[in-house]
Amino acid sequence: MSVAIPMGSFGPALVRRPAVTVPVTVYGSWWNVSGHRISRALGRAGIAHHYVDVETNPDARCMLQSIVSNALEFPVVYIDGEWLMAPTLETVQASLHRHGLIPAPESIAAGDRGPFTT
Repeated sequence: MSVAIPMGSFGPALVRRPAVTVPVTVYGSWWNVSGHRISRALGRAGIAHHYVDVETNPDARCMLQSIVSNALEFPVVYIDGEWLMAPTLETVQASLHRHGLIPAPESIAAGDRGPFTT
């Protein structure tokens, strides 16, 4: 149903904003259990992300080494400009909260600890 609004008057308007997506990428390999754990937690939380296996994508490894000057520790998680080296699930959860992708960890009900649990 549409409502006609006379010219020159202001009425409530529906503003459609594009969905905000924060780039999230997990860099790991087939042998890195932590990377797969973080990727699964992101999936359970409904957060779109990319998983890059550095063993099958040597360009990704070179790119990481050029960005991070010290020795690489996997997994490496990129969240909207923030690089996390070998983070725990709690560290990823805190970063996601800072970027507005999930509610504060303490706001999650005690019975439901959310997807970022081991």
